[in-house]
Amino acid sequence: MVTQDVYEILKSENMTTLMVTHDISEAISMADKVVVLSHRPTTVKHICKMDFEMTNKNPFNCRKSPKFSEYFDLLWKELEVHE
Repeated sequence: MVTQDVYEILKSENMTTLMVTHDISEAISMADKVVVLSHRPTTVKHICKMDFEMTNKNPFNCRKSPKFSEYFDLLWKELEVHE
């Protein structure tokens, strides 16, 4: 799993990283904070702290957490994606 590999490298190197993604699930499972940007001109629309309250936090465990769907719904609404 590429996401897990990247997560482990970043944690082992103790690096602060800014990652840009369009994948909400990836953002939630890897990030400590997710920043939602607005349409152009871009501004910071929302900052959401990912707090899974677990000692063995990793992307796989985050996706299994009940909080994952709560964060997903919150961010989906912030993106204002219309079907």
